[in-house]
Order: sequence, then C-alpha cells, then structure tokens
Amino acid sequence: MVKTQLSASDEHQVLGAKSKITYVRTDATKPSVPLDPISSSNSSSQILLKWKPPTDPNGNITHYLVYCQQQPEASELYKFDYCQKGMKLPSRVPTQVDSDEEAKWNQTEDEGQGGRCCACPKTEKQLKKEAEDSEYRKTFENYIHNEVFLLKSTRQRRSAMGVANETQPSFVTKPPTLPEGYATRGPVDDEDGVESTKIQLTVFSKESTVISGLRHFTSYQIDVLACNHPTNPSRCSMAAFVSARTMPEDKADDIVGPISYDVSEYSVHIKWLEPKAPNGMIILYEVNYKRLGDTEELHHCVSRKMYQQSEGCRLRVVHPGNYTVRIRATSLAGNGSWTDPTHFYVQDLRVDPSNLFIIIGPVIFMVLLILVAAGGFVMFRKK
Repeated sequence: MVKTQLSASDEHQVLGAKSKITYVRTDATKPSVPLDPISSSNSSSQILLKWKPPTDPNGNITHYLVYCQQQPEASELYKFDYCQKGMKLPSRVPTQVDSDEEAKWNQTEDEGQGGRCCACPKTEKQLKKEAEDSEYRKTFENYIHNEVFLLKSTRQRRSAMGVANETQPSFVTKPPTLPEGYATRGPVDDEDGVESTKIQLTVFSKESTVISGLRHFTSYQIDVLACNHPTNPSRCSMAAFVSARTMPEDKADDIVGPISYDVSEYSVHIKWLEPKAPNGMIILYEVNYKRLGDTEELHHCVSRKMYQQSEGCRLRVVHPGNYTVRIRATSLAGNGSWTDPTHFYVQDLRVDPSNLFIIIGPVIFMVLLILVAAGGFVMFRKK
C-alpha cells in the first residue's frame, strides 16, 4: 500500500492519496530449531517428550520429526575391575522431571525474563520527570500532525487495520489429509554388534509425543526437527536434541537357572548364567558362601572380566564339609536378588588318625609274619 501525505495549505485543505492494499507472502524457508526439548521416563519402555515451537517458523509448520536412537553404554565401564578395593561402583538413574522443573519449563518468555522480582519503586522526582517528558512528546506530536501532515479519519484507519489483521496467516497448520502421527523403525547395529532400533515419529499439530516400545534402563538420544513442508526434507530445521534413559525393570538383574559346581580337592568351580536382559549392563557378581554350622558368611567378588573367563568363579575352601553358596548380580541400576542357596560337599583328603591302624596294621602283621617264619626256618636248620 502506498500513501501520500502533503503539507497543509493556508488557503484550502489538500487531501493526499492512498493506493489499494496488496498482500504479498514471501517464499518459505527452513525454520529455526524447536526450543527447550525436555524428556522424562514414566515406565521401563516409554519416554515422554515435550518441546516448544521454533522462534522463526519461516512458513507454516506442518509437522515435526522425532528420531530416537539407542546409545551404547560408556566404553570405560567395560575396562575397570570394580572388585578392587577403593573402586566406586558406577550407577545411572532414569530421566525424570520433578514438579519444580516442569513448572519452570512451562513459564512464558515474559515470565522468564521478568522473573519473580518486582521493580523498585520510583521516587517522586523520577515520576515528575517522566510526566513532563510524556506531556512534551504529546504536545510536539500534536503540533507536527496539525501543522505539517494531513491525517485520515480515525474510522478509515481502524477499518484498514481490521482488514490487515483478518489476513494474518497462522503459523501452525494441520494438513487435513495427513494422519495424527505415525512411527517407523529401522534396525541399526551398535558398536557391540547388538541390533538396536532407530525410531522415527511424525507429529502433527502438537509439541509433545510419547515414544513407546523402548528397552528398559537404556540411554537414548532424541532429535526433534520442525518442518514447514509436508514432503520436502530440505524445509526441515536443524535438530534440537536431548538425552533420556528409561526406567529399570523389576527382576531384570536376577540370575535365572541352576547353579552348577565342580569340586576338585579344596577348590570349587561355581558356574551360573548371566541375566539375559539386565538393566544397562552387569558390573559385578557377589558370591556368598559358608560351611554348615559356621555363623560367618564368606564374601567373594567376581568382576565382569573374571566371569567371562571362567563362566563363573573358583572358590578356595580350607575346611572340608557341607557348604551353601548364593549369588547376586549388580548392574548400573543397582543390586538384583539373591539366588536360592545351592549346597555342595568338600571331602576331607587328609588321613584320619583313628583309621591309621587300619592302614598300617596289615603291613605290621606281614612284617611280623615274615620275621616269625624266618626265625622258625633258622631254628629248623640248626636242628
């Protein structure tokens, strides 16, 4: 729209001109990144994800793309022997958002900038100066408008403003032919050769979603992209990413299956099966054993590396007798449950003094018999 403003004549009033309003929309381009992604886990297989729309949509946001990729555990966790004295056990916690953090996230930008602090009260001198400045500006503006410019009527200006406001586009649209949301999955091999799943979600008309079908107590990296074209990937923003870990699953760290043993002299080889799907990874095993009748239970720690070498552990027992053994696994989420006690027997390889005569008696008897026979033979020859 083009509008002319002419200076007023002393003799008669001169009206300016205004063209018709023409509306032009520039081409859309890639939007800015979505803001403030936040995640939390409410179960062992789900992650709740929320974010805010981009500051510059640069068009009409049609949908959001959400990518969720499983992350391997840190390689350092596999290197250390956590059975060594002084080593602190590593631990991880699921991603959860408390009420204070969520309330802070829900605040608007104005509330965030203003905070909860009130402005200091102004003095009478400051209030008087502001009033004088305001009065001066009003007087000066009135003089300029009355002496230099010719204004349109208030009614016409309001009408023009109303037309313009009615044609403002909405930055968030929902294509009527598209579904509410869908997910696609594709296999991806991680560093350990274990097949993981990369999940892609398409979200329409909202800034939140629930990612389901995840592995328990596992870390995921989540990327959120804003798009303003239904099919053109070049019209999607850069990714805003956030990490999250699902909650642990009960009994996932329990050792299932029988405990076998092989007794050899005063050494016992204990074997058991690892948990099939532990919470994160197994850090170590605790083996508690004691002889029947003893009050003190002996403790033996088995590192991950030691277990892989022998599929269990070797116990050195000093005293023969009946023993019980029970085992517990420790993962990144904490301790599992103790197994039921397993019994084994260690024989006494030392000779019992009460049975010494049984072993030596026949030998002494044979020696005496030989001596008697030899003496009888000598006496018979002398005769």
